[in-house]
Amino acid sequence: MDVSKKDESFLSTIRELLERAETLQEKMASEAAKARESTSGISFLSTSESPQTKLHVTESPQSEADPNRHGAWEIGKWYQIRTVTMIHFGELIYIDQHELVLDAASWLPNIGRFAGSVHGSEIIKEAEAIACECIIGRNSIVDATRREFSM
Repeated sequence: MDVSKKDESFLSTIRELLERAETLQEKMASEAAKARESTSGISFLSTSESPQTKLHVTESPQSEADPNRHGAWEIGKWYQIRTVTMIHFGELIYIDQHELVLDAASWLPNIGRFAGSVHGSEIIKEAEAIACECIIGRNSIVDATRREFSM
C-alpha cells in the first residue's frame, strides 16, 4: 500500500468518525430537548461564569387534569409544613415559584410526636392561631405533610 492509499484510508476513517459524532450530537440535542419538556417548571441553565450546570426553578408546574395541583402541592388541601425555624399548619390557598399562602393557619410550637401529629393519633400539644393569611417562603421549607383533616 503506497502513501496515498494510506492517506485516503485515514481520511475515510476520519470522515466516518465525524459523521458518527454529528449523529451523536443530534441525538444528544434531541434527548436534551425531551428532558426539558418533561421537566416543566424546571430549566437547566449553563452560565459562562461557571462551567457547572445550575438548576433553576421557574414555576410550579400546574396539572392540566387538575388546575388545583401545582407539582406536589394541591390548592384547598391542608398541610403541616416544617420550615427552618417553625412548623405551620393550614389550608393552602395560593402558590407561586417563591412562596405559598396558608389560610386558617396556625403556628405549632409543640406537636409532640411527629408521626402522631401528622396522622391525628396524637393531640397537638400547643397551637397558636394566626389571625391572617400566612405567607411562607418556599426556600425555608424543610418538609410538608398533607393532612386529610383540619385542627
